[in-house]
Amino acid sequence: MKHLLLVCAIATSLSGLAQNIKRPSYLPQDPAARTETFTCFTDSIYYYNWSPSANTWTGTTRYIYLYNSSNKVTEAITVVWLNFNSQWSNSRRTVYVYNANGEVAMETNQSWSSGWFDQDRYIYTYDANNDPIITVFQLWNGTTWDNDTRYTGTFDSNHNLLTTTQLWWGFTGWENQYMTTITYNASGLEDQRTSQTWSLAANAWKNTALYTSTYNSSDLLTNYLYQSWVNNNWANQSQSNYTYTPNNDPETWIVQLWSNNNWVNNSKQVITYNSNNIRLNKTYQTWNTTGGSWTNQSIETYTFDANNFISDVQNNTWSPAANTYTNAYFRHYYLNCFDPEGIAENNATRLIIKVYPNPCDAMLHINLPANADMVKVYNLAGSVVLEQSADESLNVSKLCAGIYLLTVFNKDGASAGSARFVRQN
Repeated sequence: MKHLLLVCAIATSLSGLAQNIKRPSYLPQDPAARTETFTCFTDSIYYYNWSPSANTWTGTTRYIYLYNSSNKVTEAITVVWLNFNSQWSNSRRTVYVYNANGEVAMETNQSWSSGWFDQDRYIYTYDANNDPIITVFQLWNGTTWDNDTRYTGTFDSNHNLLTTTQLWWGFTGWENQYMTTITYNASGLEDQRTSQTWSLAANAWKNTALYTSTYNSSDLLTNYLYQSWVNNNWANQSQSNYTYTPNNDPETWIVQLWSNNNWVNNSKQVITYNSNNIRLNKTYQTWNTTGGSWTNQSIETYTFDANNFISDVQNNTWSPAANTYTNAYFRHYYLNCFDPEGIAENNATRLIIKVYPNPCDAMLHINLPANADMVKVYNLAGSVVLEQSADESLNVSKLCAGIYLLTVFNKDGASAGSARFVRQN
């Protein structure tokens, strides 16, 4: 598996690289629904909040994406609604530059003030295997770019991230701050992740946190344990327990906290599906220690179009007074779709690959064509993040949340079809 330089949480907090770079092609998932092959790209995503006073949905934010001739995102623009003048206004823009291999070489974040002004940027360096080994974050001071943070990564021959080191720019140059070391089990899944901070006094790395993953016989994550380093020992802090449906689709996620030498419930998420294994909703609950029971907090409901592409996600919050869920916010996805091959001769022979459930948390099921030999998954930067021999089940639990393109190749190495899917936490 090929990872981004930064772990999922860090990458998301930095710039949303895994979510904003390239909006991949996605294809209709039901071959009976159409005879032609369409390619779709995300044009924009609209966010709405519920207004109780107006008793209607009101727009708050729009995310708009622009593409180059290679269908890679060149700009991601955030537009916000200004209540004081009832107008949409530019807020933030990210501009992407790619290297000769199609990898992101630089992304620059800008803010709007009667024009676009530089704020910060990320510069990426890759090794010969296209693994991102250096990321440099810089701030614009109005005249020049100042170094701020640097991340370095090492990888094994399978593109697994082994270490990532965060350094800050100090008076003497780059100074160590944090380091993460990752080990993997025999199945190539993450086993342990150790976090350390740099001690100037000891001139050495000191343990801070340990994350341990446990899997079932299907290589699905069942327990994720977080421990902190206390008095030269690892001490329990929290754990997440996961269960799955008979189809190996995620069903429950329970978070517990360590207290008085016992695990105490904290929060729970439950996912439900329809008869076609399409996700219907996800409920979020917290533990009521007084009553010793789960208390509703919110529910997320998913709506799909005729081709099983997600079109709306609505979030409702629980009202104890009304004893029901009330509207909170939702987002709507707008796609641009076209026939990339027109009436090309091989158009009728290209297969549309069906995958489910979509969105997916862990196990993705694939309806493979007879001549399938290899399956590859591409992230939004166009890089291969997962590949395996053709199999009707694919474990995507270790991927960062985001949109991915799955492509099936035949024994001749030619593409036999593709499908877009969403990896969601």
